[in-house]
Amino acid sequence: MIEKLVEWSARHRGLVIGTVMAIAAWGAWSLPRVPSDAFPDLGATQVILYTRWDRSAELIEDQVTYPIVTAMLGAPKVKTVRGISDFGYSFVYVIFEDGTDPYWARARTQELLSGAQTRLPSGVHAELGPDATGLGWIYQYALVDDRGAHSLAQLRALQDYDLRFRLRALAGVADVDWNKALKLANDLIFNVNQHADWIEFMKAKLPSAGAFGAGFLLGFKRG
Repeated sequence: MIEKLVEWSARHRGLVIGTVMAIAAWGAWSLPRVPSDAFPDLGATQVILYTRWDRSAELIEDQVTYPIVTAMLGAPKVKTVRGISDFGYSFVYVIFEDGTDPYWARARTQELLSGAQTRLPSGVHAELGPDATGLGWIYQYALVDDRGAHSLAQLRALQDYDLRFRLRALAGVADVDWNKALKLANDLIFNVNQHADWIEFMKAKLPSAGAFGAGFLLGFKRG
């Protein structure tokens, strides 16, 4: 078979050369027009549910994460539901079957979330994450005032009310988030410096439920 193919190609050299050149020209024309991603997203369609509540991980697991996870189980085209509970927040990942339209998945998740919202504690509201995946995290920045002319609260206000909206207006940007752990640490530093009595500060800032995520204090210095 191969010998006959080589013999035929040798007899029709002009046709073979012309075909190869045509295929090469078609490939050179198509190459810059083929859509491609630097990091192709091969993951399944998923929707992230985020809930903020200043309570311990145990309370959040029982009263927030568990009700949301059970509401999402058994939904059409849902393959897996994963919940993560930590101090102050809850994440629920709803993973759908391959080929599921992402916008249909978000709409369906929002419908199920409306029913689960009534089972959450008073004042706790779950919300859908941005319309993006983990591979969409492309840039991280920090606002730093080297001259010390602005406080952390002023930098935070600049981030939330000016810079954030400017970045979200750019084409292809789904959302702009901020480091919540750093914000909490900054609040504690400010409030500790403003309170002369540590016990009064603890009573004023910590939740009244009496369940906290941290079990020890590394150190405290009164300024």
